[in-house]
Amino acid sequence: MRVLVIEDDKITATIVQHALKEKGYTVDKAETGEQGIELAKFHKGSYSSIVLDIMLPDISGLDVCKQIRDNDDSTPILILSAKSEIEDKIKGLNTGADDYLTKPFDIKEFYARVNALERRNKILEGDIIKVRDLELNTTAHELKVAGNLVLLSHLQYRLLKYLVENRGKVVTRTEIKDNVWNMEGQQMFSNSLTVHIKELRKKIKDRRSNPMIITVRGSGYKFSTD
Repeated sequence: MRVLVIEDDKITATIVQHALKEKGYTVDKAETGEQGIELAKFHKGSYSSIVLDIMLPDISGLDVCKQIRDNDDSTPILILSAKSEIEDKIKGLNTGADDYLTKPFDIKEFYARVNALERRNKILEGDIIKVRDLELNTTAHELKVAGNLVLLSHLQYRLLKYLVENRGKVVTRTEIKDNVWNMEGQQMFSNSLTVHIKELRKKIKDRRSNPMIITVRGSGYKFSTD
């Protein structure tokens, strides 16, 4: 899982990054509001949550939150702020944030709130997995690329689902064979996976300049969220 931290205070940013990385998160960091907006746009659908400070050096964190929401991005946002007045909290939540945590805070409470936001988001999204411009509906077995429905064969669907569920991790050819091909009752041929990967790349409009499905020579494949 991947979190975007938009925080200019180095001490707070370091504490938050360390806490998240200890729990297995990948962390992207922005020190200004504009950097945060650009990262959120570029990696839309890739973040499991966004941690956002209100007092940033260029623009207000509230403006950042509004611009993220205006971009039709529903990623859970946790605001961090030294302002503890009820009016400030209401303003933050009304701008589009999902939670508001006042500084200074206990790191255990911080992580508990991030975890709660992500649990809630999973319940709301149900069985839809969003990664970059892909939207995989695991109930309807449907794929949308940039909002457009793309038809997949049953095996292509199973292969993509397995890669997406293990995004960020290298999966070996043996793991794919055991978890995808064997469930289809098909024999694994040395070139069969390569052919299916090639066809899948075409269907998801994978770009060589910034690929989603990466070949890891001698190992297997990795689905990248970068």
